[in-house]
Amino acid sequence: MIMYRRATADDHKAVYGINEHIYNDTDPLSGEKLYRHHLTRPYNYAYIAEIDGRAVAFDMYTIHEASKTLIARFARVCPDNQIKNLHRRLAQHGHRDVLSKRKDIKETIYMKGNDGPTAKLWPNHALIDIFVRPTI
Repeated sequence: MIMYRRATADDHKAVYGINEHIYNDTDPLSGEKLYRHHLTRPYNYAYIAEIDGRAVAFDMYTIHEASKTLIARFARVCPDNQIKNLHRRLAQHGHRDVLSKRKDIKETIYMKGNDGPTAKLWPNHALIDIFVRPTI
């Protein structure tokens, strides 16, 4: 059974253990201090998907207050669970939860990462596609 919940500052090892070598090994959440910094900010909302008590997917949303934009970032999915569409379902859960708390959000930005040859052009920025969707 899949369980979705808000991530906490104490979940660093579980989140990092989902997939240790992503974002071309420039993982912005790899350090516990930086992870705690992100998780304790009032404009960040982070979520975990668990199967049998094991974290298998993570997603974080950041609210850009000036534009009322919700930005999806730092996503990760355990390689052996990617086929189950866990990230998509976790993202839907997180998105609904944030919007239930913040009625002022006007749009959501999704970023699609790439670990392939295109990412090698910008080794510290593996993003290749950005999708902007209005929030209805």
